[in-house]
Amino acid sequence: MEKPKLTAIEGGRRGPPGPPDHGGPTRHHLAKLIIEVLRALPRGDDRRARLWTELDEVCQHFPLIDPTTPIGAITGPVARELHDKIARCGDPVLAGAGELEHIVFLALRLAAEACAKDPAAEGRASTVRRHLVSAIERFSPGRRTRR
Repeated sequence: MEKPKLTAIEGGRRGPPGPPDHGGPTRHHLAKLIIEVLRALPRGDDRRARLWTELDEVCQHFPLIDPTTPIGAITGPVARELHDKIARCGDPVLAGAGELEHIVFLALRLAAEACAKDPAAEGRASTVRRHLVSAIERFSPGRRTRR
């Protein structure tokens, strides 16, 4: 029996299909989307439509993922990778104590809770705000923060 000849379809991929995608490109664009969200929050806008661009990329790659790949295999590594990058961005002198990183993570948690709409979000935000103020005061002894 003769093998069928695979030809390129206009606009399609050339040759036989590649190995199943287990989320690599999707993880890459999901991480970029999260980074663009973090950049847009302090600015308060998305002037260059980077959020839309990365969201579009995630949506384009998502259907290519092998359907047997659990969603946690995509989102989990992204969260761990970004967490590790944030943890390493602090001053090397303070890295052992982790105080600066703790403040950054508390600030991110506070931002998330401030934006959340569920009934318990306000209580969580209040708790995180207290922890953040306390961490800042410990980090900067002698300075008082506004409450």
